[in-house]
Amino acid sequence: MQTVNAHHAAIPTLGFGVFRMSDAEVERVIPAALAAGFRHFDTAQIYQNEAALGRALQAAGVRHEDLFLTTKVWVDNYSPDKFAASVVKIQQVRGHKVIDTGPYQYVRHPMYTSLIFRTIGTPLALGSWWGLYPASALIILVVVRILFEERALSTGLEGYKGYIQRVPYRLIPLVW
Repeated sequence: MQTVNAHHAAIPTLGFGVFRMSDAEVERVIPAALAAGFRHFDTAQIYQNEAALGRALQAAGVRHEDLFLTTKVWVDNYSPDKFAASVVKIQQVRGHKVIDTGPYQYVRHPMYTSLIFRTIGTPLALGSWWGLYPASALIILVVVRILFEERALSTGLEGYKGYIQRVPYRLIPLVW
């Protein structure tokens, strides 16, 4: 299958979508899609079949390194206070695994890294030194959240403790 390379990821150009499929349909059809050569699968929170896709892929025994999964966040979860929580859930039913490729091979929380840079960069870009005060408060809250998240991930996500040893930096390589 042909791939497109983007940000050090080889993405199969043709993906198999599971829109409007029931869980039973997903679990029945995915083995055939894998046999046909598909390694890119597309789902969304609104389809409510992400768990079935995870079960079907896990049952098929395909290595997660050989798969590329695409999902879409439902519009109700676009707000900053809901987005990350809707995407990053530790759920056995989804068959979550620790990912240590892409930006995750350098820092454990790349989404928060970009948030912090944006939080600092916005007031600076606007020329507002005063804007750095609330930005600093937000950064402190993010750091506290990271510490709580890591505690939950260490106990709830198999392999996370080993990942911490392989990738020692939370936000900024060689710093923290």
